[in-house]
Amino acid sequence: MTLTSEVFMQATAADPAIRARAVIRSGQRRLLAALRPKVALLTELELGTDAREAALATLTDFCTGPVRRYLNATDRALYTPAAGSPETRLLIRALRTAATALDRDTPSPAPTTRTARRASPRASRRT
Repeated sequence: MTLTSEVFMQATAADPAIRARAVIRSGQRRLLAALRPKVALLTELELGTDAREAALATLTDFCTGPVRRYLNATDRALYTPAAGSPETRLLIRALRTAATALDRDTPSPAPTTRTARRASPRASRRT
């Protein structure tokens, strides 16, 4: 016998697949909304060298931070279970290739002053 809390109508708001899809899309929308102005700053304005470098550093931090965490979580939660299925194997391979390209093409963020201080020999002697 099934408990009533486990009963749901497919394709309704109670359907776990519909709820999961809504959560995933919401996360994607948030990332895209945060990404758009960062890209627009670099592509639509003629910035001076310092401003351009700052904008690029902000975009790089975003790609190596929230975007990378999102892609890692997506890989664990969605790609790994689907990778074993013959129907989705090629799609998953393509999605993972795109994520790898992001890693390869995104420069490492420059160390911040605080990070650089921690790495300097003088800072290590003080501790």
